[in-house]
Amino acid sequence: MKIFLDDIKQQCETCTNCPLYKTKTHTVFSDGNINAKIFFIGEAPGENEDLQGKPFVGMAGKIMNKYLELAGISREDDLYITNIVKCRPPQNRKPKVSEKKACFNFLCRQIELINPKVIVLCGGTALETFIKGKKISDVHGQNIKIEINEKTYNAVPIYHPSPLCRVPDKQKITVDDLKKIFQLAQT
Repeated sequence: MKIFLDDIKQQCETCTNCPLYKTKTHTVFSDGNINAKIFFIGEAPGENEDLQGKPFVGMAGKIMNKYLELAGISREDDLYITNIVKCRPPQNRKPKVSEKKACFNFLCRQIELINPKVIVLCGGTALETFIKGKKISDVHGQNIKIEINEKTYNAVPIYHPSPLCRVPDKQKITVDDLKKIFQLAQT
């Protein structure tokens, strides 16, 4: 499996399907355990992620790590982490539809190879990529079935940690959602 993931990573690193490759420092492919039962999907790399080549290493990542710890989830052991878009959008703007489409095949192939029990849709961009017409505030913590290349997966939306930097009162909600995800991954 690692060989196949390395092949996909190499394809991402040389991808020119959208203009984001022109301004990236690093392709931010993934982090975590390739045998994880929980597949964590964020929006796109930010500045720190672009500089380090790893997802969720900036302020939002620090908040996420805190919430994972409070929920009893090990980032290193229990998660495989990636983003919808593998290159940083300028000024950390939301990825355009064309940019998400350019990376979608890479993401689907990652999911197929990891074959997780649960996919965490972290934030509105991840949610809308797989489930149209829903708001994160209405569906966070709910197990929603999604289909990727004819296979059905459990998917649970959660709030993205970035806005939680400014709205700490959602900490308990997010930790509770993560606890549900961890339990679902154990079944």
